[in-house]
Amino acid sequence: MARHWIIQYTEGSRQSHQTKHTGGRRGKTSLQRLDEVLISILKNPAQAALEHWTGTKLHSWLLEQLLSS
Repeated sequence: MARHWIIQYTEGSRQSHQTKHTGGRRGKTSLQRLDEVLISILKNPAQAALEHWTGTKLHSWLLEQLLSS
């Protein structure tokens, strides 16, 4: 795999060795939307009527918010 990247780098431009989406299902929400929601809620858990976050609480809240919109 590394050899493939080296060959692409030496023969091509910067764009030739950037990672591209090659398959699989696209996300249900955009990364920009996820960033907006995640950053604001992590900074202020009170928006979700919580005092603090745990991994489980955050996961459940994100699923609820992102799948309902």
